[in-house]
Amino acid sequence: MARQLTREAGAAPKYQQLAGILREQILNGDFPVGFKLPTVVELANSHKVSQLTAFRSMRLLSEEGLVSTNGRRKGTIVVRSRPNAGLDRTTIGCLLRSHSSRNEVDNFGLDIIQGIRDEISRHHFRFIYHCLDETDYEQRMLDLVEANAICGIILDGKTPLSVLRRISQANLPAVMFNRIESSLQISAVSPDYARTVERTVALFREHGYERVAFWPTMPDEVELNEEEYARSAPAIEMHRVFAASASSAGLEMTEFFPKSSIPSGLEEEPEGYNLPRRKPANWKPTGIMVSGDRLAIYLINAIGKTNLRLGKDIGVTGCFDLECNKQAAVPPSTWSVDRLAIGRATVQELLARIENPSNPPARVKISMDFVDRETA
Repeated sequence: MARQLTREAGAAPKYQQLAGILREQILNGDFPVGFKLPTVVELANSHKVSQLTAFRSMRLLSEEGLVSTNGRRKGTIVVRSRPNAGLDRTTIGCLLRSHSSRNEVDNFGLDIIQGIRDEISRHHFRFIYHCLDETDYEQRMLDLVEANAICGIILDGKTPLSVLRRISQANLPAVMFNRIESSLQISAVSPDYARTVERTVALFREHGYERVAFWPTMPDEVELNEEEYARSAPAIEMHRVFAASASSAGLEMTEFFPKSSIPSGLEEEPEGYNLPRRKPANWKPTGIMVSGDRLAIYLINAIGKTNLRLGKDIGVTGCFDLECNKQAAVPPSTWSVDRLAIGRATVQELLARIENPSNPPARVKISMDFVDRETA
């Protein structure tokens, strides 16, 4: 039965009373986030008030940021379970660091953004997205946060530590994606790199390879001189797990492949990878995991200029499936991750932190699937 509104002298206006009843139900969890409230007409009838009174109560809750309203005759959706400063506080920001050589986000990041956008829309939050270059990144990020009065922020794994420290100090709910470890009390969402690497080593062992190698890609913009960031860099963590897994499997670990970017002009030449043009008599079957698909494609094309047999003398797996058929004569076996799932999980973790900031930071891992193209 609907709670009756009081008509006593000195009582608050009816729209405030009705808003108070609904607010209490939202804060108590009777109406959870995503719940569709009755329409204005239904509220007016059940509480015996005018439609204008019911509409004003909905508008008040909307101004508090608890609900998203769509007009008098349509229902309203609960978007938060606690009040905040105002409607603009239902805005979530996503600020990414652009590629060093061009002011844009790569396709991998764009797919994640789409997953983020879809999930935010489903929860009826406003979404702003900016790609910032290297120039004054920290100050520009802080200006954007202040100007848009956001209630939570999403960042990518390339975000500088100085920015992460400022966000942590401001107690602004934040989540990073594509980062191995949580840092400075900020949650992290990433593909399950460790599990992927372990399964790759097991695959190489099953195929009869006697030694293995790992080739990490090291983007220039990653500040590996900072110890905390270095521990969190996916390529470094993948290399560590790969070496430990190879040792446990009894495989010889070789380091004869370069760890830095490919030398200019040698993108598809065997010499750029220390590969022999002709197989030596003492050659051991070698399985190579590359932490990015584009580099794996270059490597496979370079192998094609030797007499090493792909899948027999040497095997290759990449990480993050690209449109490989268009870029290599022999598409590499690789690992593929649902990038939309990363975006959705990032938003879900951020909303959980907005609703309960006292929750400890989480490390959410998204599984990857193996795509076998017979190069491993």
